[in-house]
Amino acid sequence: MALPLEGIKILDLTRLLPGPFATWILQSWGADVVKVEDPGAGDYMRTAPFAGTVPGAHFATLNRGKRSIVLDLRSEQGREAFFEVARQRPVIVESFRPGVLDRLGIGYEALKEKIPEVIVCSISGYGQTGAYRDRAGHDLNYVALSGFLGLNAPPNGAPTMPGTQLADVAGGSLPAVGALLAALLRQKTTGEGAKIDIGMADWATMLLPFSHTDRATGQTPRGGSTMLTGSLVCYNIYETKDGRHMALSALEPKFYQAFCRAVERPDLLEHHLDPAVEGGPGSEKMQVLFKSYTFEEWKRMLAEADCCAEPILHLEEIPDTPLAKDRGWFGPTRLDGCEEPVSLPCLPDVFGEGNAPGGAVPGQGEHTREVLEEAGCSEERIRAILSRIEKG
Repeated sequence: MALPLEGIKILDLTRLLPGPFATWILQSWGADVVKVEDPGAGDYMRTAPFAGTVPGAHFATLNRGKRSIVLDLRSEQGREAFFEVARQRPVIVESFRPGVLDRLGIGYEALKEKIPEVIVCSISGYGQTGAYRDRAGHDLNYVALSGFLGLNAPPNGAPTMPGTQLADVAGGSLPAVGALLAALLRQKTTGEGAKIDIGMADWATMLLPFSHTDRATGQTPRGGSTMLTGSLVCYNIYETKDGRHMALSALEPKFYQAFCRAVERPDLLEHHLDPAVEGGPGSEKMQVLFKSYTFEEWKRMLAEADCCAEPILHLEEIPDTPLAKDRGWFGPTRLDGCEEPVSLPCLPDVFGEGNAPGGAVPGQGEHTREVLEEAGCSEERIRAILSRIEKG
């Protein structure tokens, strides 16, 4: 059975995390994604020192199965080749600073003039308009301005670093996928293109719908001050006897009752919605209870209790869990420098057709000739483009 996006052809001008993650999802659903890299470093996730201990591993995770071409978009020759390829692939994802594509002469208006149905999805920190349009930023800045980082703190404590790039993925990659699918549907039905503006700070803010609703209605949300951020004993994190932690989220009475039955503590029933405050009777009892058993004892005790309690796992423990195995969270990929295949993340099987194979990791510019031939470029032009790239 064909994947839903088979036949969709995408040009990916993005680097690092947000854009490549978005096109990774689209590629896994059947789209043919061609990555456009510059003649120099290309996508510097390939070699950047912050990109893990195995060079290229982070790049491999996000770019398996794509093809890579190298074009010098600063040259007339490179721009002409780009337009020719774009005619065959009228869906473009880019993550330059606002205005860069326009200065190169390949912005949305220039593309639309030649390709009326073109879709250009731009992913940037603060969006294509507004006072912050040209400001530099990274994930930590976007979650700082959204309010998330201020909430990611214990009561009266300092904010803590998020454990992942929340704004990049949930504020950049995922909204881009949704917007692209909506634009593709319109393109298919009306032939109309789209100019998509994804601002990661915008969408990071939209990850806090309840908190901003509380603010707008006269409350002052702070970290740990609401029932979903640690204000209740039934929805909290608890330390075990051996210093590990468990996550309890028994908000509904039936789940909290199931928890109390599993631990044989009917005296805790009255503390279901007690505030999780220092010295509070319910809070004190729960802390003492959780510290009475080891992490492994808690896992065994609550495994069948159906009470919304789970162990807080370390990364190295996750691949061997039944959930990870049953749902196919990881799969083998060969990396340069590694003798054995490495178990990298696999996207979830949302269509029930098996997790999409990762595919090979493209070398920088490996498919330049192939893609240019598909676009109808002459042999003479292809040789000229390749020659220019080789000369740097």
